[in-house]
Amino acid sequence: PNAVLATNTSSLSVTKMAEAVPQPERVVGIHFFNPPEKMPLVEVIRGKLTNDAAVATACRLAIKLGKFPVVVSDAPGFLVNRCLAPYVNEAARLLLEGTAPEAIDAAMLDFGMPMGPCRLLDEIGFDVATKVSAVMHEAFPQRMVPCELFAAMSAAKALGQKTGGGLYGKDGKGDGPGRKVLAELRSMRGTPGREAGRSEILHRLIYPLVDEAYRCLDDGIVQGEQDLDLGLVMGIGFPPFTGGITQYAKREGLTQIVAGLDELARAHGVRFAVSDGLRKRAVV
Repeated sequence: PNAVLATNTSSLSVTKMAEAVPQPERVVGIHFFNPPEKMPLVEVIRGKLTNDAAVATACRLAIKLGKFPVVVSDAPGFLVNRCLAPYVNEAARLLLEGTAPEAIDAAMLDFGMPMGPCRLLDEIGFDVATKVSAVMHEAFPQRMVPCELFAAMSAAKALGQKTGGGLYGKDGKGDGPGRKVLAELRSMRGTPGREAGRSEILHRLIYPLVDEAYRCLDDGIVQGEQDLDLGLVMGIGFPPFTGGITQYAKREGLTQIVAGLDELARAHGVRFAVSDGLRKRAVV
């Protein structure tokens, strides 16, 4: 009765889990990231009834394990996966349009990410990506429609490193069995493939990430910009030398990011729609 009950879920509701517990105030999320022995962030998720003692205990445990805890509110995807969802989803769409996984990953490595999104999907597993994208789609039906690549890779059992290969082969080397799945989906599109340039890849992956981060702040998922910066540097490897995502956005220019997203929305649709919060910040 005095134990703290914790879940490592990446997307399920901590509040909903606590409904069946006699003392829901002792249920908390302690979300590690993959690979957990390397990733320094732990999201400590406060459910609607979670008390301060459970949150403090979770934070102390994370620190004792040498991790950096960030306290986040209970909402679909929490902080990191909510921001990561449009990033990996757009990478999958670029793949279907004809851009090579190596080109997408190289562009993000040049930007300063520790791993490209295609390799990251292989690490996460396309089965997990499929489940998380369904949760995000339910929460944000217009902006986060899952790319069909996720379900196709899951159906073909080309899940990534856990099955010996996905887009890349075993241990991330060479082509994996997922290349056949990708080729079949591309042929079904019936349109000529095109390779996106580095600038387009950067704008389509990073600008929506910035917008989603500010949406999280405005929705109260985190308490301040410092939590955003720490959470995304430690959780997804957003380049530390930028100072964090909000510092990057300010140096890049919020006005430029909003203009870029507006242009992308005209070309590709509502998934690039700018949040009211980001647009107002760009005007100030």
